[in-house]
Amino acid sequence: MKRFLIFLFIIGLIAGSGAIAYIAALKIYWQAPQALSGSNEIFVQKGMTSRQIVETLESAQLIDYPFLFRSFATIYGDVRAYKAGEYRFEAHLSPEAISQQLMKGKTIQRSITIPEGWISAQVMQALNEQPY
Repeated sequence: MKRFLIFLFIIGLIAGSGAIAYIAALKIYWQAPQALSGSNEIFVQKGMTSRQIVETLESAQLIDYPFLFRSFATIYGDVRAYKAGEYRFEAHLSPEAISQQLMKGKTIQRSITIPEGWISAQVMQALNEQPY
């Protein structure tokens, strides 16, 4: 019986050490800068689910591990708090920084100049021809 308890203690110690090492590795992933290799602009539409947002980030090659990103985003923030809009991500951002930018709603800001005297139809036509 004593040997069995010692065996269980050792197994528990090994499992606990492995779990701690795993959590530490995940934390390093969450805070480590990622190299952008694809597009660094994405569009998050109103009503998108967290899964769709993470898939968008993955297809733009902004994150490597969508499951880990979604898990950590749920733990450290609220994925449902991501705001809709068009985002530009600078090179070498960590998954944590990407998540924070989405939660704060730091979208691309654009400005337009409307010539004096234009009627609304002319403004709409100009915006439709060159949306950016």
